[in-house]
Amino acid sequence: MRPRRLAVAVVLLLLISLAACTKQNTSGTTPANVPSGPPIAVAMVTHGQAFDPFWALVRKGAEAAASQFNVKLAYQSPSTTDPQARPR
Repeated sequence: MRPRRLAVAVVLLLLISLAACTKQNTSGTTPANVPSGPPIAVAMVTHGQAFDPFWALVRKGAEAAASQFNVKLAYQSPSTTDPQARPR
């Protein structure tokens, strides 16, 4: 009898977790927790060059999130990855 109760409990936990993970249709809407006050200023400084595909994608995502969440983003990246050529 005990293994059956355990199996029922596991199935119930799986069903509850599945229901909690269902996709909500929120495409095209603004997030509910967008602040209504003045924008927050955030500086994002990376070590990768802006023309690098990875960092270009990071910048694009950061700018998209900043526009959604009322954030003023200042993005900065080096023009070169050569440590000797960087200003000191």
